[in-house]
Amino acid sequence: MCYNYNPVDDVSVCLLSDNFNLLELVQSFEKTWSDHRGDEYSLFRVKIINHSNKPISHIYIGTDFTFDLKQQNSSVWNIRLDSWNNFLTLPNYVNSIRPYSYHLFGYIVRGNTSPNMVIRSITYMD
Repeated sequence: MCYNYNPVDDVSVCLLSDNFNLLELVQSFEKTWSDHRGDEYSLFRVKIINHSNKPISHIYIGTDFTFDLKQQNSSVWNIRLDSWNNFLTLPNYVNSIRPYSYHLFGYIVRGNTSPNMVIRSITYMD
């Protein structure tokens, strides 16, 4: 289930899970600011949590037009962005997300609303 950011409560904004509740994406709002032109930006951190007893070797997280990065390549970190296909996946230097562990990444978007994200695919290692 995904919820939009509520600036009054300043709470986690998104919780997505797969059909078996073995994986969660938790988006947390960090802060919002405006630049000298009055354009507003927000920083979010995302935790990919593996609740299974198997390592995750690949994950594909779908995005859409709401994933409006401040700057295309430098406003997302610790995750690989495929802007042509509109998805996020683990960076090359992360071999897997261990069982009962997590991976953190972050991004900066225009505005103050958490972007839409959908778990498209998960590959577990045997």
